[in-house]
Amino acid sequence: MAHVMNVMASLILSQREGNNPCQWYFITLMMDTTIGILVTYTILKIIEKICRAQGWTKAISGNYNEDFDGEIDLAAWSLQLMLWVSIVAFNKWVLLIIITQFNAFFMEIGKNVLQPFAMSPKLELVFVMIIVPTVMNIFQFWVQDNFIKSKNK
Repeated sequence: MAHVMNVMASLILSQREGNNPCQWYFITLMMDTTIGILVTYTILKIIEKICRAQGWTKAISGNYNEDFDGEIDLAAWSLQLMLWVSIVAFNKWVLLIIITQFNAFFMEIGKNVLQPFAMSPKLELVFVMIIVPTVMNIFQFWVQDNFIKSKNK
């Protein structure tokens, strides 16, 4: 979902700002995999604190089998998945607001980082759509997986 939102955002931003969509995709991806991790973590912890206070244990991340003797409770898993997807979508909107408010700043960063690829659009595309996402998504998934699994911490 985040990937689709990043592609859509980069296309819309490039049309609106008249810039290279690769630069905008790079920016949205980097925001997701850096600042976005902090935003999603904060929102998740706030939701979990509310859920604990209300006794809604099925909504607490990583709690999939409380009443099922080791078997996964699909209702709890589905609820947690829905909450996580909502958190990711909300995060994306927050980051897009930040990006649009400071678009000149972010565009300059994107332009400077991608400058070495200016003469080769194909190489730029490989860098932006394969190399950077692979590295940054591994980092992001590792961090997010660790804080999703840390249900009682």
